Amino acid sequence: MYIKIIGKGNINLILLHGWGINNSIWFWIEKILMKDFKLHIIDLPGYGNNFHVIVENLYELLALIHNNTPKKCIWMGWSMGGIISSYMSILYPKKTIAIINICSSPCFIKKKKWPGIDINTIKNIFKNLLYNYKNTIKNFFITNTYNIIKKNTHVQNIIKKYVLPPYPTYNTLKMNLDIICKTDIRKYIMQTKLPNLQIYGKLDTMIPIEISKIINKYNNKNIKIIVIDHSAHMPFISKPIEFCNSIISFKKKL
Repeated sequence: MYIKIIGKGNINLILLHGWGINNSIWFWIEKILMKDFKLHIIDLPGYGNNFHVIVENLYELLALIHNNTPKKCIWMGWSMGGIISSYMSILYPKKTIAIINICSSPCFIKKKKWPGIDINTIKNIFKNLLYNYKNTIKNFFITNTYNIIKKNTHVQNIIKKYVLPPYPTYNTLKMNLDIICKTDIRKYIMQTKLPNLQIYGKLDTMIPIEISKIINKYNNKNIKIIVIDHSAHMPFISKPIEFCNSIISFKKKL
């Protein structure tokens, strides 16, 4: 399993990307965070440099990550990657220093008294990724970065990396869809004893900030919640400096 390792910090930070997009998503913040952390930037099985790596389910995926990462680390996951980072902390608490969840949720799907994504919406995203991957990813970026892409030619060039083959296969996308649709670890998150930073985009329509308000009501002192203004599902692109400062500040308090 290929992992890109950069940085000279004395704390291992494992970066886990989201559904449909490879590890290039972290381009905007790598150079900032590598001053404070040793970054382990992972392509999940079926993506990018690990396109050839095949796992059948979530638990095989978790075991693979466990076997290829250091003994002590902070798990940082964006969107679906936040589910994986949470599971890593549940299964391997002694390996976990802290958890950072970015625009993620312990339960993605909308339920009674729980805001989330309508299951038909997530299934439509799956279909779009299968039948028009390139345009689906481009539209996703444009929708979630608020004109930054249109204004910044350099960002446009980076986005081209996302739409080059090999694209994730049906099996990879379907397994990831199952992770998103079937995960409900709300009880664990509300009761976590590990330091947990949760970062939300105020304008995010996929992971609404109402989720943060519900979690806040549990008054778990181990959970710190940050909402970044003028950002949606990709605050590390919309507000990279503010985003990274919140992570560095969190690390200093561990």
